[in-house]
Amino acid sequence: MKTKRKTFLAALTAFVAAPFARGKSEEKTMPYPWMMTPEEVWRETARLTDREKVEKTAANRALRFKADEMREMLEVHGRHGNWNYDSYMHGLYNGMEYMQAMVEDREPDFRGPPEKWLSEDRKDERLEARVVSI
Repeated sequence: MKTKRKTFLAALTAFVAAPFARGKSEEKTMPYPWMMTPEEVWRETARLTDREKVEKTAANRALRFKADEMREMLEVHGRHGNWNYDSYMHGLYNGMEYMQAMVEDREPDFRGPPEKWLSEDRKDERLEARVVSI
């Protein structure tokens, strides 16, 4: 009878202690949430293994690289002749500025419309060329 009781207690202890055990594997185990306070659950969930930290760092590096590319594209589109060509390009620039501001967690610096669109000058040139050719 005592051996059955010891076996049962050993199995019960192993079952209860299993979530807390740390083996040689890299797997992260978590205790049963109903055995922990909410703060302990949060602390256990928020803990990262070394591999996860490396992956998170690599992801942040990739995002920073993409943010740098976006900043460069915004700078190119913000040059004279691009953003002020017509209302479409102006709206495109402001949309790009809005998205860049979201990535950088800042307020967007929108540009207002210019006094005259560059495309209007081109329309005048095309009309003059048609009149001369007729």
